[in-house]
Amino acid sequence: MAALVVVSAGGCSKSPAPGAGNAESGAPGGGMTARAASAAAAATAAPLGSLPPPSSVGKWPRTTSGEIALGNLDAIMRGVAARVARHPEDAAASREFVDLLVTRGQFRGSIADYERAAEVADAAVRTHPESADAHLARASTLGTFHLFERSLQEAQAAADAKAPAAVVAHARATDLIAEGRFDEAQALGLWSDTTYLDSTALATAAVLAGERGKTDESEALFEKARAAFHDVTPFPVAWIAFQHGWLLERQGDRARAKDYFAQAHAVLPAFAHAAVHLAAMDPPDEGRAVLEPLLGHTDDPEVDAAYGDALRRLGRPDDAKTYVDRARVRYGELMAKHPEAFADHAAAFFLGIGQDPQRAFTYASLNATNRRTEAAFDLLITAALAAGKRDAACAAAADAESLAYTTAAFRALVKTTRAGCAGAGSAKAP
Repeated sequence: MAALVVVSAGGCSKSPAPGAGNAESGAPGGGMTARAASAAAAATAAPLGSLPPPSSVGKWPRTTSGEIALGNLDAIMRGVAARVARHPEDAAASREFVDLLVTRGQFRGSIADYERAAEVADAAVRTHPESADAHLARASTLGTFHLFERSLQEAQAAADAKAPAAVVAHARATDLIAEGRFDEAQALGLWSDTTYLDSTALATAAVLAGERGKTDESEALFEKARAAFHDVTPFPVAWIAFQHGWLLERQGDRARAKDYFAQAHAVLPAFAHAAVHLAAMDPPDEGRAVLEPLLGHTDDPEVDAAYGDALRRLGRPDDAKTYVDRARVRYGELMAKHPEAFADHAAAFFLGIGQDPQRAFTYASLNATNRRTEAAFDLLITAALAAGKRDAACAAAADAESLAYTTAAFRALVKTTRAGCAGAGSAKAP
């Protein structure tokens, strides 16, 4: 997690594939750091354009037009890229560029930006193995691609190189939350006193509270995050609204979740994952309209998959097939290059509109070995049942009972699954 990079349960911002099981929240990537928030703020020195979000989901200041803000972010990135090219010895500039690439990748759904960020970070570590900035940059990109243990090792390398303790703790917290190690993240103490936290830090605390089953505390922290925001940049507004919506969606409150996804989309229409979530909840004609401006502007297959699903729901199966097939090919490419990062969403796609439950089960199994989250187990159990692998579903359901924090809906799924297992109540995970 870097640039506009805190984590939801999955540590990313991906959205579930249409008609599929419960995938993690985000694309590779995830939350938002103070460095990224300040960079994003610098990208919004432009006329205000976005309307205030609906009052039903909390009041925010009027924000800069999302299109203008993204254009300014692009301009800032060109300047930083030029500085990195002129001064390859400047590891801090490389880290700043990595943060910006991950931020833009999160919002635009640009996997190419994530890949370039990884290249820049790797080069920085090769050139400056003594640099804390270089190791923090690589920790961010490794976490972005869900290589969490390697990311934690890089955070330790940054600590050994005298990186500020709070910065290292944030890097570690990102990975721990992504892996479902919520109590360990909380124990780092970053959010024990919220008095002086900014809006993005408060939203991170809200996400973690929500993951730990503290719903009232989570809602209060999200409200505090809104009250603490006094800027015009749309990026934190969109990110906070998306995270709030994703937690509500997992908790079964789809009506409120849709309001927050709509808020994120309103302030930043190019936010690909917010658009995908919103389109799945909209009537198909409205969902298609939300997604059409993104076609051809993202290399993340979720947009094509969601657009194909909207066309399917409109009764246009032949047109839908074009986009679903395109998503299928792209998921194959991404699983060959970045299997840990895309296993959950590839599984959700093939479980749903991709119509290949055996392949979904293979990918869901990989995902569940990488992160012990409710979403990972939900996807694995659902895929196993769809693929006719009841023994695997029973083993996953038994293993899932060890999770410290789960929603009522997930507990019901586990109970129902185990009731159909041989020797119900005594099944063991392999």
